[in-house]
Formats: sequence, structure tokens, C-alpha cells
Amino acid sequence: MLGEGTSLWAREMRQRRLRVRRVALLAVLAAALLGLYLFMRSPYFALDHLRIRGYQRLDPVTIRDWAGIPPGTLIWRVDPGAVARRLEAHPRVAGAEVRREWPRGLVIEIQERPAVAVLVDPAGRHWAELDAQGRILGAGRGTPAPPAAVEAGATPAAGDGKGGTGEGEAGSQPGAPLPLLTWAEEGGAGGAGVAPLHLETPLVWEPGRFVPAPLTQAAGVAAVLAQAGLPDPPRRLVVGQGPVLVIQLSSGIPVRWGMLDGEVVPRVRALAAALVALQGEAGPEAPAYIDVTDPDRPVLGPRRADPGD
Repeated sequence: MLGEGTSLWAREMRQRRLRVRRVALLAVLAAALLGLYLFMRSPYFALDHLRIRGYQRLDPVTIRDWAGIPPGTLIWRVDPGAVARRLEAHPRVAGAEVRREWPRGLVIEIQERPAVAVLVDPAGRHWAELDAQGRILGAGRGTPAPPAAVEAGATPAAGDGKGGTGEGEAGSQPGAPLPLLTWAEEGGAGGAGVAPLHLETPLVWEPGRFVPAPLTQAAGVAAVLAQAGLPDPPRRLVVGQGPVLVIQLSSGIPVRWGMLDGEVVPRVRALAAALVALQGEAGPEAPAYIDVTDPDRPVLGPRRADPGD
């Protein structure tokens, strides 16, 4: 005779209750997962603001457009790496970092390429802002308005930068105007006493493009001059055949730079030393030119007031 609770009927009842418990547990788990799924897709996680930091020449609206995030996108669906790559495709953006800010925000930090000069064609038909590598950051037609340039090497200002969609925190404030960069052209004005430059590669006035080699070298010189913080900063750079470079300082003194393929830093140091020695001398007392072709032996031209100058 079988013991109590060990009958076939009792075993079937226990198995039936176990199956019911399992089904109930699975139902509860499925309901919990469904609830979590619906919660994660709810408007609570819909992106409703961007915190943008580090911009200088760009503006929050442009950055938001290049980020390419449709309104109402769930924060779970935002790929920070993909957003950063889209932003870095902009010619002005050197780097971008994007991270989520729970539950409905996104933080975008960008580093802009600083402009070092405004390239202007001798005929005055086109202009373009250049970085130190000769990359066109922005371009336009006609004569550029006096640019309120951002200082090279400036660091973003501190601050919170919170705000609604597209709002953010700008970088440093505008500094000295950018110098103009051009080249001598046959029969053109402003050749600065150098032979006309023949560009071997056509210049395409589009953001993201690079200018031909002699102008790229001149942009590199402009970048080093900006970093040097000269007491008499450059106002205009003219490239001639050779290629050679002549620089006009803000005071009007021309600087004979020499060949562009020479060393840059020693010449900048020689020019800085000459300007320090000349501080306080202006107008007729200033030299007719400064020659740093040989940085070990810089030459100051005769004073402008000297007879026969």
C-alpha cells in the first residue's frame, strides 16, 4: 500500500501546481519587461536639451544641425561616437566629445580650429579664413568685413552653459583682427615689391579645402607670429615668386622675411627682438624696413626721416 501523498494523483497535482507557478512567474517577468520597455520608450527619455561647450566662431544652432539628432530622439538611441564624427566633419571643428546626460540631455564639447589669417585674392573677388595648415574654414565673395577674430590658442571660458536645445557655452572672447594674406599678381596692386606668384595648383574657395603650398606655408608663418604675441602684430602678408614673403606690420613697417622654406621660429625671434629694441620709435623715427632673411643677423633699414630714403 502506498504512503500518504505519494499516490499518482498527488504527484500529478504537485506537478500541476508547479507548472502554474512557473507560468505565473513567466507572466510576471514578461509584464515587468514590457513595462520596462514601455518606460524606456516613454517621453521621459526623449532628448530635450543639448549642453554645448567650447564653440567660438560657430553658433549653437549650427552645432545642433551638424549633430544630426532629430527632435524627440530617445537618449538610448543616440550614438555619441557617431554624433562626434558628424561634428568633426565640419571644417572648423578639430575635435568633438559627446556624452549622455541622464535622463534627457546630451553634452557636446568641441574644439575649433583657430583661424590665423584671412586669404584675399589680389583682385578682391574672394576671401577665406585659413587655419595654420592652410585649410579653408570659411569663405565668401568680395572684400571681407573687418574680422573680429578669435585669438589663436585661446582656451574656452569657464561656466556651466546649461540651457535648452541648442544653447551652450561659448569659448574665449574675440581678440585682435586676423592679418590679411594675399599674393603678388601680374599687373595687380599690392605686390609689396615681390615678383608675381604663379600658383601651380588652382585655388578652390570652398570650406574644407586646402590652399596651394606657398600659401599654406605663409599660413603657418602667420600662426607662429600670432603665438609670439609681437608688440607690433602683422597686418598683411604678401607671397611672391620664390616663394618669398613680405610682411607689413600694424605700424606700417615692412618685414623682409625671405624664402618661405626657411626656418620660421628663429626669424620670429629675430623679429621680436628687433621690435622690442624699436619700442617707442614710430613715424619718421621708425626704420624703413626690418630684414630677418638671416635671423642671426637681422637688419634694420634706414630711418624713414633719413635723406635719400
